[in-house]
Amino acid sequence: MKKKIKIAYIINHLSFFESHMIPLAHEARNNKFDIFIFCGIGGSKIMETKAMKIIKRKGFKFKRFGFSPGIGNIFIEIVNIFKMISYIKKFNPDIIHGITLKGILLSCIYSSIFRPKKLICFITGMGYFFTNKLNIIEKILKFFILRFIIYFLSKKNSKLVLENNDDFNFFVKKKNLKKNQILKLKGVGVDLKKFKYEEINKRNIVLFPARVLREKGILEFYSAAKKLSSRYKNWKFLIAGTTDYEKDNYYLNKRFLKNTKSIRFLGHVNNVNKLFNKSSIVCLPSYREGFPKSLIEASSSGCAIVTTDVPGCREVVKKNVNALFCRPKDHKMLKKMIEKLIINVKKRRKFSKNSRKIAIKNYNLNIFIKKNIKEYQGIKI
Repeated sequence: MKKKIKIAYIINHLSFFESHMIPLAHEARNNKFDIFIFCGIGGSKIMETKAMKIIKRKGFKFKRFGFSPGIGNIFIEIVNIFKMISYIKKFNPDIIHGITLKGILLSCIYSSIFRPKKLICFITGMGYFFTNKLNIIEKILKFFILRFIIYFLSKKNSKLVLENNDDFNFFVKKKNLKKNQILKLKGVGVDLKKFKYEEINKRNIVLFPARVLREKGILEFYSAAKKLSSRYKNWKFLIAGTTDYEKDNYYLNKRFLKNTKSIRFLGHVNNVNKLFNKSSIVCLPSYREGFPKSLIEASSSGCAIVTTDVPGCREVVKKNVNALFCRPKDHKMLKKMIEKLIINVKKRRKFSKNSRKIAIKNYNLNIFIKKNIKEYQGIKI
């Protein structure tokens, strides 16, 4: 009997695996790969609890360790590194698939010791190191961590998966990584049947589809929504994202952000496709992204889009075709762009139709799955 190829997915948040990677893992299992997920604790208890239930129900094996979002206690991190390495070695994978920057770092550490047959590193965004102001210690950490990761990505059995041109240019031009070591994908794709566009279903809704975090632009969105809701009373401004995320959320949730008659915090939403399908405008004023799944889903659902002209966001959509851009951290410009789409029904409907066309052409879920499965099948046992 042919031996099963083993894949270890290493990722910081189980909830991210559930929202982005399950279709790929499911297809890999159908192709007779043996799957195990190694993950951290995650920043939202609500999202992690939901993810655990779904992943258990789908029959995937996983093991959680005490990693947290961002840069945590260095001694706890080191202890958990050794714990994780021990458990991964017991599984003895042929392929290591690291996802998110911390997952990739851990994948490289394991690979430096045990040399799996293939190392795949999927950068979904450059994370904390590129969206926050760093102190001197964090700058030093950033330097050494990137050097360490790039060293392993230069190996013949390694593949770096990227989603946008800014990250591609960073690794090729600034870090001298060879182009043949990189697989560039347009995000993780979307189920075009679940996220669908029917003009008759659209309502006067502006949707912010992201975790309630500073770097997602929640402060700017809330400021814009407060002003617009007083003028356009027949419009609703909905925030669909967990409010229990640990990073800097005490200030955001308790002291500033409150429900009003027109602005509603929905928390983490199940069956979010239904919300996208009835929203007319989707707004993601993020400070930086990889290739945001929320904008892919917005495109598939035929939403007119307002987003920031930053890495990741500007590649998912097309300026003045299905989206309007604004500067990051500029709530006045954000308000102006949203208002343009509220007022101009003709432009909004044109953007909606264009969004769906773009999604059909570029963001079919099967593209992401097939290209990754091809990487898995390329190894020799």
